[in-house]
Amino acid sequence: MKKVIAATAFLIVVIIVVAIILRSNLSMVISRAGFNPSDINILYSGIDNNGERFMVIKTSTIEHKIVLGYLTKNNLGFWSLKYTEGDKVQSGHIVSIGWMINAGFRKYDMTKDSIFVTEWHQLYYGDNAIRFIEFLPGEIPDGVAVNIRQFGKEYCIHLITFNEPDTFNKIDIHKLLLKDNDIQD
Repeated sequence: MKKVIAATAFLIVVIIVVAIILRSNLSMVISRAGFNPSDINILYSGIDNNGERFMVIKTSTIEHKIVLGYLTKNNLGFWSLKYTEGDKVQSGHIVSIGWMINAGFRKYDMTKDSIFVTEWHQLYYGDNAIRFIEFLPGEIPDGVAVNIRQFGKEYCIHLITFNEPDTFNKIDIHKLLLKDNDIQD
């Protein structure tokens, strides 16, 4: 009887420890990468081509520089930081990160080959807005969807296209925001 109680107590302790580790795994991953675990803002999340959950987050360095990170969650529930952007800053206040997802294929009839479609994503994050950000017709190329989230000086601009990834090379968000007097340099 004592062995059953001891085994049950041990099992309960193991379950509690695993739950604590899974719950704090995201903070631990960010901290181990050298970033601020108390400054995490989830900007986008979804399911990648491997069926794994992923997130794009905003965090910061110890020196309070903005960093964007792409993380994936494996089948055991643990997060891993795949890559970060922040050293290739367009200006002191805007950081961008990109990723792609296979979106499937299109087919019109059985005699033709399928066309494989890819979603290309580019996300910009900044903290220097001086007014409400909006784009006028013609400022963003055709075939690009734009989602803007803004809270005061902080903003997140998410661009998505199903065209070629070169489409994003035609857009200079920093110049566009400066031209429209949306941000301060």
